[in-house]
Amino acid sequence: NISSQADKTQIPTYFKDHKEYQSIFEPLLFMEAEAQIFQSLDDMDIDGDQAEYVALCVTAINMVDEFLEVDCKSDERACRVLGENDIVLAHPAEGPNTQKILMGIVFKSLPRKGVSEIGVRFCFQPSQADLQSEMKMGAKYTVKSVCNLITSSREHQALAHLPAFGYISEHI
Repeated sequence: NISSQADKTQIPTYFKDHKEYQSIFEPLLFMEAEAQIFQSLDDMDIDGDQAEYVALCVTAINMVDEFLEVDCKSDERACRVLGENDIVLAHPAEGPNTQKILMGIVFKSLPRKGVSEIGVRFCFQPSQADLQSEMKMGAKYTVKSVCNLITSSREHQALAHLPAFGYISEHI
């Protein structure tokens, strides 16, 4: 559990090397991102303003490790509502599971002439097998942005690439 590991961590004034620095701050970054998502979920009105929702139609599905990367098309407004690194809630627009909600992250948001190309990465839990089986070409989903994790993503990328900085040992 990341939370219990981070709760026990004492942050030293100086670090032995970049690995120690990474091992201390990576769990804290994940906790920060998790807290941001949960706070945004607490603050949002899921049944609120319908203008915040975007209709997506699935155009391609790719299995990448344990994730489904889903390419979708929508109207051109979608790129103004959904951006890369947005955490989104999605539910089928039709069929028996319209009340079931999936959480995903936008990995692509491209405006094209009159349409938007949106890519969303989903990780299905075993209890969501029925939703995963419904994810097919042409399926329609209603999607709403929860929050954007670009800052957390950039912080994690910087942390992961510490060894690339030649002068890092002078600063740790």
